[in-house]
Amino acid sequence: ILSQLEEIKREVRSMLPPPKPAPVPVPAPKAKPPATPVLKPALPAGDGKPTAMDRFWEKVEAARECGVELIVIRRPIQEEGLSLEDAKRELEERFGL
Repeated sequence: ILSQLEEIKREVRSMLPPPKPAPVPVPAPKAKPPATPVLKPALPAGDGKPTAMDRFWEKVEAARECGVELIVIRRPIQEEGLSLEDAKRELEERFGL
């Protein structure tokens, strides 16, 4: 009986998939060094609202903090016509919107 049991064990083992290798420990990620501060040009004090230049520098800082490359594409050519604010004002005056 013992020999039959051993043979059954061998058969069962041959049907099983091979054992998985032991997991390899993954080292913890290294902490990023602090971001190098970007020197922003001095801007005149205004009404407290962020200017286009303020928003640009915020994006520069965010890209640096995230460790991504910043690609700057030139400003679009100034088109003729009304600005959004002027268009809103015109609609309000003409149609009371």
